Formats: sequence, C-alpha cells, structure tokens
Amino acid sequence: MVAEKLAEISPKSVFSEEVEDISVFLVDIISKDVYDAVVIIDAIDYGAKPGSLLVTADISDYIRPLTSHSIPLPQIKELVEIQKKEFLFIGAQAKSVEFMQSPSNEIKRAVKEVIALIS
Repeated sequence: MVAEKLAEISPKSVFSEEVEDISVFLVDIISKDVYDAVVIIDAIDYGAKPGSLLVTADISDYIRPLTSHSIPLPQIKELVEIQKKEFLFIGAQAKSVEFMQSPSNEIKRAVKEVIALIS
C-alpha cells in the first residue's frame, strides 16, 4: 500500500515485491550511485500495539517480517552498508499475523503515517 502511494510521487525510486521479485535486481539498485539510501517498509510483528510504527536502522531478532523476502533483512542492511549508503527500516505492527489478511484499519492509518514520514 505504501509503495503504491509513493510510486505516484516518485515512480523511478520505488520498488515493491507486490509488483515483482526485487531480489533479482536488488544488488543493482543498492549499488547505483543515484541512490543515497535504501528504505525497507514492511508489515511486522514485534509485539506492539497494532498500527504502531518502528523506525530503525537496527534490524534485530525481535522484528519478524510478515512477508517472505528472498533476501533476509540483515543481509539487505549489510549490502547497503557495504555501499556506504544509509539504511532505514520502517515496520508497522500488524493486527493479525494470519497470511493473506486484508489490511486492518490500524495498518491503513500506519500507511498514511509512513507516507507523511517519507514525503
């Protein structure tokens, strides 16, 4: 949902696994000089109130992404740091951790908050 909104603002700088498997060209994206930072946004389970945002450069074990990334978040962070770029993770606490659930109202509000943070 965030990627859709951000793609309206900056379509050439937003990549989403909802559209395609970005792992195929993630290293290329990270290594391009046109990008100074990589921001990963995902629904997560870290035991917080539904819709709560976690904004961090630290990927810790208590953060459990709810999507299956083909490249784990710690490895993405490492690749970004090797390229001397900034890394930021923004996670929104999901209300339900059941697979393929419709977004809750809490997540919809969190999407608006993320858009406000980034734009």
